[in-house]
Amino acid sequence: MERKYKYHRKNILIIGLAETGRSIARFLIKRECKVLFFDDNQKVRGIRGAKRIDLKNIKLGVFDYIFVSPGISKKHTLVKKIYQKELKLFSDIELFLYNQNFYNKKNTLIAITGTNGKSTVAMMIAKAINSKPLGNYGNLVLDNIESVKKNIVLEISSFQLDYIEKMKTNISIITNIRPDHISHHGSFKKYMEAKLKIANNQSKQGFLILNYDDINLRNIFTEKKFSNSK
Repeated sequence: MERKYKYHRKNILIIGLAETGRSIARFLIKRECKVLFFDDNQKVRGIRGAKRIDLKNIKLGVFDYIFVSPGISKKHTLVKKIYQKELKLFSDIELFLYNQNFYNKKNTLIAITGTNGKSTVAMMIAKAINSKPLGNYGNLVLDNIESVKKNIVLEISSFQLDYIEKMKTNISIITNIRPDHISHHGSFKKYMEAKLKIANNQSKQGFLILNYDDINLRNIFTEKKFSNSK
């Protein structure tokens, strides 16, 4: 029995149409999806094939999938309403990884996060393995899907990790954790929780690389085991 691509010809809502939101829209429009978007900024220009919708006209039950752009706060009125209705929010990273899995592409996924240094580490690793860093680095994953090599290097911010649930990495790296983006996350504790999600879902065959000199990381991982990985 032939597998069906689950994002083909679906009703889609995208919250936030900045660069990431636009890349999601472009990708799904090519899959013949009906794409609507909401953005608080009325000056944000639309994209061909995607229609703007007002907050008062959004009926969440008609959408097959709802995608959210990184940087949209979980305190946002629409996001809170979605969670209250126990609906799921999806990210561009998860859409990218689903696509790789659907076409049975056996990529090695290396993901890097941290308050400082993640771009530098991502660039160094990518250069060493003849690849290029994707994600928060500026190379949007969905815009680069055709050029992806066997080894994927993802730089991931706390904004992105906040909405990612099902990412499973082969190698996760956390450079450090210092107080940052507190106004967005609400507290340093919630910011740390977002960062630590990079290690979620790893198997025993995976690897987690931490900066031992970072006191926050050292305290977290000596007190409790957050991952099954080595």
